[in-house]
Amino acid sequence: GEIGYSVGSCYTSASGFSTVNNAGSVQCVATARLLQEAGASFWDLGMALDYKLAMGARCVPRLDFLRLLQDCRDDVPLSFSSNKVCCKGLIDACKNADAFSP
Repeated sequence: GEIGYSVGSCYTSASGFSTVNNAGSVQCVATARLLQEAGASFWDLGMALDYKLAMGARCVPRLDFLRLLQDCRDDVPLSFSSNKVCCKGLIDACKNADAFSP
């Protein structure tokens, strides 16, 4: 699962959790697809952990981050379904979709 919040079209991850060891990569791919579908401008992943960097995350200097946040804070807020979502379906959908990128 994922706990986070959005400001305009920016999503910030607060914490992820799972009942299976080493599921962080699966969670990241599924969350990226949900954010892409919701129209996110960018995703604040929090700490720069090795598995995030290996998947393409990059560190953004603070002033650049603040500019990005300012640019998207007044965008239409992200909207998510309250229904459970199957990660496998999201990941399968990624095979035929463009990669999520800011």
